Amino acid sequence: MNVLYADDVSKVVFHPGRSSAMLNACTEREVARISAFEEEWRIKTNLAKFSVIPMATQNPPPLMVDGRVVDFQASSTVLGLQVSLRGYVSHVTSRVRRAKSALFTLYRFRELDAELKLHLVKALVLPVLTYLPILLHALSRTAISKLQRVQNAALRFMVIHRWDDFVTMESLHESVDLPAINVRLHHMASQAWLRMQEEDWEQFLVLQELSDAAPDRSHGWFPRSLRALRDEFQPPP
Repeated sequence: MNVLYADDVSKVVFHPGRSSAMLNACTEREVARISAFEEEWRIKTNLAKFSVIPMATQNPPPLMVDGRVVDFQASSTVLGLQVSLRGYVSHVTSRVRRAKSALFTLYRFRELDAELKLHLVKALVLPVLTYLPILLHALSRTAISKLQRVQNAALRFMVIHRWDDFVTMESLHESVDLPAINVRLHHMASQAWLRMQEEDWEQFLVLQELSDAAPDRSHGWFPRSLRALRDEFQPPP
């Protein structure tokens, strides 16, 4: 499968068998296709930015690209999405770290009006926390709870909530009219799929057919967004 965006090319290579050698052969063949395309258009991939992640593979044999051995990596980033040997879990860790950093920079404005702080959080923290909602909303409750903790910290910052103030997080969310992170991600993902459908995105029907062909199959490392939307039409807050 090819994923193309501007000058970025991502290859998803898989093999039905368990042979690492066969998987490497398939990968080398796909890389050769990219090299042939680049040679035709007089362009060249920067091998320093070339990443290969051997997912669910132990001790894979060396991978040759243009006569050179390419080292495997445990993780890499594609258009802001961090992918590791075990799927998207590392992306959640990255989002939490960056959102915490963005929130920390706002602490200097602690004395601002609550509405202004809410505006800053919505502009600088929440977009970082919810980046790629189609992937995030389908993750496990444990992963979503890590994102929710950052949003809870942002709420306490907005209303100057102390640890000894016995106020529930639900009431804090209601006071600023902010949905829980799982509800927000679910809504954003639903709207994204709806827009693809309304704009007749060429890949939408393909993805829909794949989902309909195996409606109950999924993988913990790569959860399916359409299945999650179907199973939880309206997620609990």
